[in-house]
Amino acid sequence: MQDEISLREILEVLWKGKWIIAAITAVSVIITGIFSFLIISPTYEAVSTVRVDLSQLDQMNHKLYLNSIAESLKTDVAMNRIINKLDLPHDEYSINSVRKSIKVEVVENTNNINLRVNGPKPELITDISNLMAFEMGARFEISDRSQLIVNARKELETLEDSIKVKTFELEEANSQLVNTPEKLITKQTLADEDYLRAIISEGTSINERELGALQLESETINPLYTSLKSQISEITLELTRQRTSKQNYEEEIERHNNIISELEQQLLREDLNTNNSQRLLSGFNAVFIAPALEPSEPVAPNKTLNIAISVVIGIMISIFVILVMHYMRAERAVKSQESIEIN
Repeated sequence: MQDEISLREILEVLWKGKWIIAAITAVSVIITGIFSFLIISPTYEAVSTVRVDLSQLDQMNHKLYLNSIAESLKTDVAMNRIINKLDLPHDEYSINSVRKSIKVEVVENTNNINLRVNGPKPELITDISNLMAFEMGARFEISDRSQLIVNARKELETLEDSIKVKTFELEEANSQLVNTPEKLITKQTLADEDYLRAIISEGTSINERELGALQLESETINPLYTSLKSQISEITLELTRQRTSKQNYEEEIERHNNIISELEQQLLREDLNTNNSQRLLSGFNAVFIAPALEPSEPVAPNKTLNIAISVVIGIMISIFVILVMHYMRAERAVKSQESIEIN
């Protein structure tokens, strides 16, 4: 019963102070409105997206790869390059202020990275977002091609070692071939061949001594010579193949280095076009860049939300003020009653 009476008294007190609630709430709304509509500058957000085909990496390496590239975009060097490339005034834009306006977001369970840039100037934040998107795409491309160069150099080292071995084997085989006769010549006397000796003896009057003086000479292909020729031919073919592969790897390394150099020069050039509708880079992993469009509506301040919050805060403050005033009046009344009773 006491609780009901207390609640009733509170509601009566609040009802009596309804004009105070209305006045304080109105003041709160007016102040919030002035700040939201007139004082606080609107904040816009530009979002560009970079999508990477990482089908060749497992999920763990995929995440680490994306995060490492994302973090590299927020280094001091990268921020300073943005300031210089967009010719931003250094007294107004510092490395830290630009970094704070940028949020690099690796979207969970996807190959997408969103580059969010917030600021009061829609055109500027759009340029920053697109510039970073291109730089990220270029970094993926450079990273991929650098890995291809490393792989090619490993293969090149293996080929060079194999070419040295094959060259030595070829020299040894040629050296043996020089000292190996192509044909083998064998000599026999007719006296050593019983069959021929018998035939000649029957048809002629040659005696045994004269027959022994007669010789037969025969030539046969030297199998060692044939084997060496075959070995030399195989080694020569293998050397030709390896040298061709070596040349291909060298050309591949040079091509990747040239592309990396061109991309790095593009990142440094002041006239880089960052507003292409799309850009597809053909590296080890395909990279697709969806540029940000210049925002037309601000994302902050949220005027409706701010007004709603100001209404709640105004009501809470006014209720507190009314209850404090009621308490103070009650205290003064009690003290006055006590003073009368004493007198």
